[in-house]
Amino acid sequence: MKKIKIKEFRKLGFLQELNRQFLHPMGFALEVIVDEKTGEEQLGGIWDYRDDPEGIIYDIENSDEERIKRFAENANYVENHINKMIATRIDILGYGVEQIPFQKTEYEHIIDYDGITLFEKYLREPDENITEMFNKIKFPIKMKNDFGRLYHDSKNFFVLLYTDYEKSGFTKTYQKNDWYIDLETMELKKRNENEKI
Repeated sequence: MKKIKIKEFRKLGFLQELNRQFLHPMGFALEVIVDEKTGEEQLGGIWDYRDDPEGIIYDIENSDEERIKRFAENANYVENHINKMIATRIDILGYGVEQIPFQKTEYEHIIDYDGITLFEKYLREPDENITEMFNKIKFPIKMKNDFGRLYHDSKNFFVLLYTDYEKSGFTKTYQKNDWYIDLETMELKKRNENEKI
């Protein structure tokens, strides 16, 4: 099995983004230990700050310009890498992130996986018929000044894929405690309010 060196994994930004985007918000951090004599790096333990309501942060905004620049470069590298990998996986496997076959949830039955795949393929390969092709794709969820598709549905939240031309490809997560989809009108609504969003 081919393995990446931990030093390369860290320097390219994968450790940074794994911590920043996934582990830190949950109160964890994966550490790297550097051998002072050889300079070799290896994964250490996982810090556990689950009892801290703030979780863990890098405190990037209070860093010097050089550190901020390094964080931004690392984040851009990782984002470009995952975008390429996701595009290829969708072409080969039909999905980017492997789904776990949970029991059906509240809105699971209205997720149009074929439509999502078509839309993602369209975003990667726009052509001269860009407006015509875009208008052929149906967008069932109505939001304020936007349209979207239900991209993911779980017990506590759902994710909408924005399909409005200006925001195409962006996703937004909505907590079910605060939001719901009116299945009669296919509109996104705030709970306990008549306001449409």
